[in-house]
Amino acid sequence: MGFQQGLSGLNVSSKNLDVIGHNIANANTTGFKASRAEFADLMASSMGAAGGSSYGIGVEVAAVAQQFSQGNVTVTGNNLDVAINGNGFFKVKQPDESFAYTRAGNFKLDKAGDLVTTGGAQVMGFKVDSTTGLSTSEAQALSFPTGAPIQAKATSSITAVLNLDARVKAPTPVPAVATSSIKASGNLNATATDAAAAVPPTPRNTYSTSVTVFDPQGTVIPVNLYFEKTSNPGEWNVFDSLTSTTSVGTVTFDSTTGNIATGGNIPLTLTAANALTFPVTADLSAMTQLGNTFSVTSSRVGGSAETIELAAPRSTYGTSLNVFDSQGVATPVNLYFSKTNTNQWAVYDSLSPTATSVGTLEFDNAGVLISGQDINLRVHPDPANPNALPPFDVKLDLSAATQFGSKFAVADLKQDGYASGDLTSINISNDGMVMASYSNGVTRAEAQVALANFRNPQGLLAVGGNNWVESFDSGPAVMGTPGDGNFGALRSGALEDSNVDLTAELVNMMTAQRAYQANAQTIKTQDQVMSTLVNLR
Repeated sequence: MGFQQGLSGLNVSSKNLDVIGHNIANANTTGFKASRAEFADLMASSMGAAGGSSYGIGVEVAAVAQQFSQGNVTVTGNNLDVAINGNGFFKVKQPDESFAYTRAGNFKLDKAGDLVTTGGAQVMGFKVDSTTGLSTSEAQALSFPTGAPIQAKATSSITAVLNLDARVKAPTPVPAVATSSIKASGNLNATATDAAAAVPPTPRNTYSTSVTVFDPQGTVIPVNLYFEKTSNPGEWNVFDSLTSTTSVGTVTFDSTTGNIATGGNIPLTLTAANALTFPVTADLSAMTQLGNTFSVTSSRVGGSAETIELAAPRSTYGTSLNVFDSQGVATPVNLYFSKTNTNQWAVYDSLSPTATSVGTLEFDNAGVLISGQDINLRVHPDPANPNALPPFDVKLDLSAATQFGSKFAVADLKQDGYASGDLTSINISNDGMVMASYSNGVTRAEAQVALANFRNPQGLLAVGGNNWVESFDSGPAVMGTPGDGNFGALRSGALEDSNVDLTAELVNMMTAQRAYQANAQTIKTQDQVMSTLVNLR
């Protein structure tokens, strides 16, 4: 027996206690993976020795193996805490520009806007293009705009989800009505003389009145009545033209009362706008001939142009929202819907009576939109923006519009533009998407956290700070995203605890202590044997 066996046992037991102590010390370290000392025996043999004649000379530490079992996941509620549930490591770039890998997901945002670990290493991920939504194929250090606002985006589309009430009646045309009569009232000058005998002759338009009437098509036609005194007392000829030589009628007045005696209703034949004629009666029964004054007024009785009877004002079915120009200035856009025919609605962007519709929606008998889904709107930035920006086009998507028998309602109305805004918060979702929220109300994916895996994780080299680096034994890192293939999923707002089993480690420590004591006893026994040999007489 030699001292070598006992001495080697003391060494490996001491190293085993070191490993156990390291595990116990990191029982509360986020993402820590326990290690295990693995032993191998030492043999002494000479060439040609038979297999049964060799004997052991002790023990050695063959390896200190890391145990990459899953640690418990503890919810923290911190938006930037992330735990990996399954295979994979976070890839980080250390201050010396080298790459490392960690399971500790307690990230932070530094003053430069970089997403970093507790040790200051930058977290790697795949950047997402805010316009296309596509991510990069190569992992980059994740950084966010904390020092300057994001650029404004002009609105390019509006999406509306709404229902137009199917019970609304279409406008009803009201046909034109021709004027049936005109009524003249007033007084003719009783001292007037024979117009033809006067020197010079009295102009025909001296005693006249005018009124407008409607023809059968609703067109406005002017009617003029001229009164010309004859040589007979109390008699007046009535003309409808300054050039006509034939009167349309004659009226006489009672010499005593001054009231009209004959000719109170004179039939007129008027020419319509389409060259056809239509009759109108001139009611002169209310006229008088008294004194030396002239005052006659006239008005039409009945008649109207063709009109459209609307079921409701245009503003009844309307909605509005703000869109943004290229400088991020909000401009209001109004949308109004007016039923024009069975299953048809006109779309307007103004309440002006002269405004033309920007599009027409047509529904089938089931209330489903069959045409008019996409409408182009021309938006004028002024007066909201005084910088003389040109008008810009916005696509109005109404493909989800319906026409059912319920009240007009807008279920959703959104647009894709926004003003400039400052970063307010960052959240990491379970799929690794880093969602950034801005002061303008925009929340969008800016990046996706990258995960790395190795063919042989046991070959990774621990470098401290909860980090490992790849080695020849581990093989190169294989990059991916959470949940893809054999990559684990993420749990946001949580951290992975150390996988150290404290109870097991304490038991292992007692076992290692006993092993140390036993090896010390073999050395003591060997010493006693040597003392016996030395003391032989």
